[in-house]
Amino acid sequence: MALQWFEPNLLSDSDPEDCPLWMDNWSEHELDCLQMKESQCINKYVVEFNHIASQLQGYRDGTLHHFYTGLPNCIKDEICHVGKP
Repeated sequence: MALQWFEPNLLSDSDPEDCPLWMDNWSEHELDCLQMKESQCINKYVVEFNHIASQLQGYRDGTLHHFYTGLPNCIKDEICHVGKP
């Protein structure tokens, strides 16, 4: 039953701009849930973030908030001392 609902959108060769909203929102949801771990290297977080964000239309517009939110508190504390870019 569920496959019949999703299959046409998943297997479609149509224009990616015409994809349903639920397909776009998934990447945004992944950005909302992405968190850098305290022990994680910043480079790994940046690569994961850019990979997910590049799947969003206009991902450069407004993803800075998502990036900052996913940072651990120790890095956010350091940013507070120097200011956000």
